[in-house]
Amino acid sequence: MKLLLKTLAVIFFILYVSPCMSAFEYLYTSDISGNPKSEFSIGETPYIHLKLPRDGSAFIASWWLSPGIVSYFDGGRVSAQRELIISISDWSNIRETGRWNVNALYFFPDNGDTGSGTVFFDAVPEISTIISFLACLFLLVFKNFPRSNILL
Repeated sequence: MKLLLKTLAVIFFILYVSPCMSAFEYLYTSDISGNPKSEFSIGETPYIHLKLPRDGSAFIASWWLSPGIVSYFDGGRVSAQRELIISISDWSNIRETGRWNVNALYFFPDNGDTGSGTVFFDAVPEISTIISFLACLFLLVFKNFPRSNILL
């Protein structure tokens, strides 16, 4: 565990201090098929779709910052694929409505190329939840309507 944390600290230092840092060719939020999407119902799983700037084996990681300012690390991965669609592994347990911030980074160990990017998405309540809330609100407001002095 200590070795993993030290490795991540070194990679973080290299990525944010390196003068030759670049960005992903593209990085955006999407559904599982890679179609761009910036708003997800709370029941949907958000993904990030990214393309590395070149071919080769790279270490890719992402940090997901919730609206409640809690950070989740996706575990990272080594991949030779240039294009990836990834998500946080435990979305069903950590999902929260509001604006999410996802920071992703890559590191090519063969030449030290690094890069990072940031994307945002909104997690919104499901439509059935909104309809139920509005129906209950309607019932509460108009339940006491005849008893009020508004009509007098």
